[in-house]
Amino acid sequence: RRSSDLCTLEFSRDRKSMSVYCTGADGDAKLFCKGAPEKVMDRCKYVRLGQSSERIPLTAPLKKQLLAKIVEYGTGEHTLRCLGLATLDEPAPLSTVLDKLHSGTNFVDIEQDM
Repeated sequence: RRSSDLCTLEFSRDRKSMSVYCTGADGDAKLFCKGAPEKVMDRCKYVRLGQSSERIPLTAPLKKQLLAKIVEYGTGEHTLRCLGLATLDEPAPLSTVLDKLHSGTNFVDIEQDM
């Protein structure tokens, strides 16, 4: 069984991202967020590196290095569009998320500590 999308936090120009709240085959909830890398990173505390996808703290020097790479990819002769991707492995319960969905300004509160 694939994951089930339970709700979507639609894209907004303020956040420059969108998110989907899902449950996997094991029933565990996750929040997946995609959008402008610098905006997504502002809401992250961790990154996953390497093939092991080990979760490590997003330090200021590491963030600076990642943002420099994004600028490198996004400028020059062979410009690439970059998207930031983040997950929240233990999001708030769905009922809490649904309570905050009445206003798009609350979306950023849901997409924290990724």
